[in-house]
Amino acid sequence: MPDAVTIRDAFTHYQCGRQEEAMRVCRIILASEPAHFNALNILGSIKLQQGDFSAARESLAQAVACNPDNVEAHTNLGSCLDELQQHSDARHCYQTALELNPDYAPALLKLGNSWSRESDYASALPYYQRALSQTPQDPVLHNNCGTALARCGRYREALGEYERALELQADYGAALANRGSALSNLKRFEEAAASYAQLLAVEPHNPEVLAKGFMARRHICNWQAYSQTLDTLLAGNETGNLTPFALLSLSDSGSSQLAAARAFTARKVSTDEPLPVLTPRRDSDKIRLAYLSADFREHPLSYLMAGVFEQQDRSRFELIGVSLQAPDNSAMSRRVAAAFDTWLDVSGKTDRQTAQLLRELNIDIAIDLMGHTRGNRSGILALRPAPLQVNYLGYPGTMGAEFTDYIIADAYLIPEQSGVWYSEAVARLPNGFQAFDESGKIDPDPVSRSDAGLPADAWVFCGFNASYKINPDLFDSWMRIIQQVPDSILWLLARDQAVRNNLQREAEARGVPAQRLVFASQLPYSRHLARLPLADLFLDTFPFNAGTTASDALRMGLPLLTCSGDSFASRMAGSLLSSLGLPELITTDLASYEFRAIQLASGDPLWPQLRQRLRHQRTRACIFSTDAFCQQYEAALIRMWLRHQSGAPPQSFSADDA
Repeated sequence: MPDAVTIRDAFTHYQCGRQEEAMRVCRIILASEPAHFNALNILGSIKLQQGDFSAARESLAQAVACNPDNVEAHTNLGSCLDELQQHSDARHCYQTALELNPDYAPALLKLGNSWSRESDYASALPYYQRALSQTPQDPVLHNNCGTALARCGRYREALGEYERALELQADYGAALANRGSALSNLKRFEEAAASYAQLLAVEPHNPEVLAKGFMARRHICNWQAYSQTLDTLLAGNETGNLTPFALLSLSDSGSSQLAAARAFTARKVSTDEPLPVLTPRRDSDKIRLAYLSADFREHPLSYLMAGVFEQQDRSRFELIGVSLQAPDNSAMSRRVAAAFDTWLDVSGKTDRQTAQLLRELNIDIAIDLMGHTRGNRSGILALRPAPLQVNYLGYPGTMGAEFTDYIIADAYLIPEQSGVWYSEAVARLPNGFQAFDESGKIDPDPVSRSDAGLPADAWVFCGFNASYKINPDLFDSWMRIIQQVPDSILWLLARDQAVRNNLQREAEARGVPAQRLVFASQLPYSRHLARLPLADLFLDTFPFNAGTTASDALRMGLPLLTCSGDSFASRMAGSLLSSLGLPELITTDLASYEFRAIQLASGDPLWPQLRQRLRHQRTRACIFSTDAFCQQYEAALIRMWLRHQSGAPPQSFSADDA
């Protein structure tokens, strides 16, 4: 039969990759038989592969109508609808295919992918797992399953899936990258660095891989090829391959940080299918605040904000906590949840579902406590669930996004001339930007230097910032300082042995015996606070200063020496010192920083004066009063809201504005 021969020709052309010939034959068939299933299915499949999704949808919809029992056609139509951002309709197609054949692996995979596109990894996971039961030798499926597990916080299980994918395909780039990410989330940075190095051998010109490997090494203070790699990454900064968070510890340039944030946001945060335009509402005199975070747990952010959540004025505000991560049942997690008027766990909801939920709750101001940090879901805010959206505390820098209206800071942190490097309007608080929880408990049992493994008579310099904030230039300064201060030691935190080994090796390379570095063990937060006064002087990091760590040290009466630059991250500790009236502990370059540290540790009469002033000021300063902070913070929120209600756009303001 000529028809059978013709359709066989179409199949042959299609299978051999001769798409134009296959389409020509299909059109000939359809001219005489418009409802020919195979011709419609082949034509639609080719259009799908070519990216002509509208034409593909037309042909595939007709194919499904001709043969509603064909699982492949339903699956192909679903793929097309997914590409057209019609995810709900796409999933209906996949579900129809699975009703016809529950074990059809392509439909299971694509249904998992469809849920993943909407960041609903909990829904995606069972479909990946069912698909794997049908095709266990598919590395792509193992990788996708691993990604769903990782996005659900199940990093150990995810790592197993990535390892299996790599057993099946050793040079599988996506699985190598994802394995590195899972290892980083498990804080196995040495192994993560090795995974990224393996990937770099496969993709030697991929700057994102170079950046991730570089940052994994920074976490363990492995500064191999540091300067060369840093120069390469900074030269390509505006492409957004270097994440904004990574850049905070690498560059003090406000313009570079803004460019990186804009590029990263444009590349990573989808604004497809925005929600309908907001309509004004006023069914309550209270301003409804939604706080979004994945860190409502034992985390520095919660240590600072828990008291604020509890003490905010409920006659003016209604507080909704939006937890982006499932609660961990820690004492802090329970405390934070109890502080809100409404508590929402949205870890199982998509970005769109969460944004729609916030719309339904008539949120006035959404306060993002994450920014560009791990676990953020900026896609929620990109959908504009609230009329005002604020960047605060979790990320010390600009979002580089149109969907964030304000950033909360102070006049020291973001001077007026620096406002140009922020996509947000700047709300400057009068007495320091950083929240504080004065109810945070300190272990009452005394701690001795002997308990902490510290020499009784040594001058103790303390550097308790995260290891990735330490860089070779700063470490050079630290080593010169302790060389100039006899019998001094440097007291550091180190999560694993690799950090200790690398820093000891770096010290010896600079002529400093390894034993002059003393490493502190991990302790419960209240016990950690109690040991801080054992040190004499906290040495801050640059360009990424201490935040919560600086607040902890100063609260406990431990003087802190900082170096302030131009960026938000490099001015955080200076902001605290400025609020305490201790400008003598703020320097603006590493040479001055070294000089002042050596001076203070060498019997300068200024030292006991500074220590006494700190001990006096910490009992009086607004930065250590939760109530005082709440008053200025709430006044700023009210000012933002009143301006919005007047119909005016966001505008920077300071405490002394008229």
